[in-house]
Amino acid sequence: MKPARAFFFLFSVLSLFILLSWLINDLRKPVIVPAHPEIADLSPPPAPAMSDSSQTVVPARQDSTVEQNGKSPLPEHTDGFLFSADDTVRLQPFRKKLKDLQHEQQPVRVLYFGDSQIEGDRITATLRDQFQGRFGGAGPGLIAADKYYHTGHQLIMNRSDNWKLADFMDREELNPSLLFRHARLTAGDGEGWFRINRLKFSKSKPDFSVLKLFFLSTGLCHINIEADGVPTDTVISNTPNQLQCIRIPFQQTPNDLRIRFSPSDSLTVTSLSLESPTGLLVDNISLRGLSYPTFTRSDRQALKNMLDEMNPGLFILHFGVNLVPWPSEDYALFRRSFTRQIRFLKEHCPSAPILIIGVSDMSQRVEGAFVSYPNIQQIKQLQHEIAAETHCVFFDLEAYMGGPGSMVDWVTAQPPLARTDYTHFTGEGAKKIGLELARLLLEEREQEQEQHTTTWNSR
Repeated sequence: MKPARAFFFLFSVLSLFILLSWLINDLRKPVIVPAHPEIADLSPPPAPAMSDSSQTVVPARQDSTVEQNGKSPLPEHTDGFLFSADDTVRLQPFRKKLKDLQHEQQPVRVLYFGDSQIEGDRITATLRDQFQGRFGGAGPGLIAADKYYHTGHQLIMNRSDNWKLADFMDREELNPSLLFRHARLTAGDGEGWFRINRLKFSKSKPDFSVLKLFFLSTGLCHINIEADGVPTDTVISNTPNQLQCIRIPFQQTPNDLRIRFSPSDSLTVTSLSLESPTGLLVDNISLRGLSYPTFTRSDRQALKNMLDEMNPGLFILHFGVNLVPWPSEDYALFRRSFTRQIRFLKEHCPSAPILIIGVSDMSQRVEGAFVSYPNIQQIKQLQHEIAAETHCVFFDLEAYMGGPGSMVDWVTAQPPLARTDYTHFTGEGAKKIGLELARLLLEEREQEQEQHTTTWNSR
């Protein structure tokens, strides 16, 4: 081989090795995933089963007030709800609704929005039991237009397969439902149906006696309702492109409820509600993976129409764990977005107070030991500041758990209060939190109009 060709051959081989080495090193680099806390989630959904253990003993409530000085640190120990210093309204509108419940023409609702911490009706089931045992009411409240199973209410719902389902992950259309899930049927899909049965293996007890159906229709739609084999009602939609609500009462809880839809064009079912004529309802609205409910990216008119039909007494917003894996210097986007959602609720339901549940403790493995994420205090402080700025009530869940590192104690408790993902609560832990929230809300109701408050600096 001539020297020139030999040089060219060696140069080519060397260049090839350099190129391969560069590619291999590049593949070994870690992939940086952009932070999208509003759609991120951490683990499979927890089991929906609720425990029947005895009530948890909790410390006596100590009221506290939020100073309006911007970024005052949270107190080290908080055993109750926190209010901004100039919030003279507090929870009075909710207290008044509970006091005048016998005069209400429809149930008073607590709409509890949360992330995966409340999936399977956790926390809300206990809160509902406590309130309905005190004030009356029955039924699980709002349920999505999809398959549904709930042993506590002895219910199972199935649907025909021709419904097209959508949720908050679909960006092609505006969400028309407070549940952020809806089902659509068109004339070409044929007849669609939902069927709600009582669970046969359990001894049925009285439950819901009213069905509310929320839907949108672009044309005529025949809706046939049958309870225990007896035709109950036939409804023909007559307000195209506007959210409609029909209310069907029953003499007793039906064991077999069937709803059939025959649309002439397009029909969207935004939710069903299984409820009672009066009393108190607690709606579980679980939004897995979100850091706040996206009201402002939805069909605002449809959401407003749903709220107008509901008689809300209290909103609860329970989010935070989906922010934790995404460190940020100031979480400015979250602050702006979450504040917008709160202002949406205040604009459309100005008389209903809002309770913000602070982020719970959450642990990660570091050098063989589980320790709290370092940004939990930052997120909790931010949630508190938003509550103070918007005159919402704040509950410091992490402090109630025991402060930084308490998630480990909850996981190792007997029985366990949290799951081994060191993020989500077990049925026992969810029940403990639900009992505490019920206790605090009932205690607020018992208080006199003039309340003694303390400021952060009074400790």
